[in-house]
Parts: sequence; C-alpha cells; structure tokens
Amino acid sequence: MLDFVLDNKNPSSFATIVDRLQWSIRKQVSSFMLDPMLSRVEDEDSLFNLALVKVNDAVSNFEYDPQLTTEHNERRFLAMVKKYIRNEMIDHQYAANVDKRKPKSALLSIDMCITTGNDDGELRKSEPISDDPSAFDVLVADEFDTFMREQFSSGEEGDVYGLLSKGFPPERIAGKLGLPVSRVRYIIYEKIQRRAAKYA
Repeated sequence: MLDFVLDNKNPSSFATIVDRLQWSIRKQVSSFMLDPMLSRVEDEDSLFNLALVKVNDAVSNFEYDPQLTTEHNERRFLAMVKKYIRNEMIDHQYAANVDKRKPKSALLSIDMCITTGNDDGELRKSEPISDDPSAFDVLVADEFDTFMREQFSSGEEGDVYGLLSKGFPPERIAGKLGLPVSRVRYIIYEKIQRRAAKYA
C-alpha cells in the first residue's frame, strides 16, 4: 500500500488506499456513533466522508523515512491515519456535546425589575429595567477572573484560559496556540469548567 501513498499525485492511488482501508475506517467511525449526542447531529456516512478527508491529509503529510523498513513506514502511515481520524471524530463529538458540557457562568444574574399586580391580586414580573451589569456583577466577575488566573497561572491551561477570558472560541484558541482543537476543548471542559464550578 505504501507505493500508492507515495504516488499521491495519482487520483487512482487514493481510491486504492481508501478501498484497502475502508473496513478499518468504518469500524473507527462506528465506535463514535455510540455517542447519542453525536448520532443526533451526524450520521455514519457523513462522518465517514470526514474521515476520508483526514485520510487524504495523512497521505499528503506523510514523509517516507529511508532509514526504516517498508513495513515500519507503512505502520507509521497507518498510525497517522488512525490519529488524524480520531482527532477529527473527537472534535465533532465535543461540538455535539457542547450545549450539555458548556461552562456555566459563575456570575449571578441580578434582574433590576418591578413587580406589579393585576386586579386578581396575581403578581407578575415586568421586563428588566436595564441589561447593563450592576457594580456587584462587575465585582464578582473581577473576583472570579482573579481566582481563575491564580488557578491557571502557567502552561497550556493558563494560555487557554487567558484567551478564553478574552472571548476567543476553542477553534481560534487552538490556532493561536498551535494545539489540536480537541486538546483545547478538553482543557476547557475538563479542567477550567470543573474549577469554575467549585468557585461557583
């Protein structure tokens, strides 16, 4: 198969690679379809097509090492394909679960409102007078930000929190830091969100 990988300028070579890897690719994709949230927004065929894009990326990026045997180089290529597909599937899995896993705000929502009653004596809440944050909101936000910066003062987690606090989405954070989007989302949901929940 390695001959077809190295002959990547020929369209028929890619078709041959896909034909030989199709079973293992579908098996890898199917394992992610067990996630109920992901299966609600993606079907297996659409994920398979995404996987094929990553196979093409692997073919384009693979560098043959002449110091290794052909068998070893082929194993390197197959591991590369598996990693590329896995990272892509994880990114889509996180995206599908983002609403469920979205960090909750540590700030309190304080509505400045007026309560009035009707003729039957029932109370109803009017629309908020202002959407602007109160001085208390700002104080809590500053205190929360100080707490989080102390918790994540260095390393990848500190870099991610710094950009996240400025409003950057995971995809842009990943681009700025040169990290996989899946890694950025892991830090946000598994590290930062958990620490924020303890503060709240």
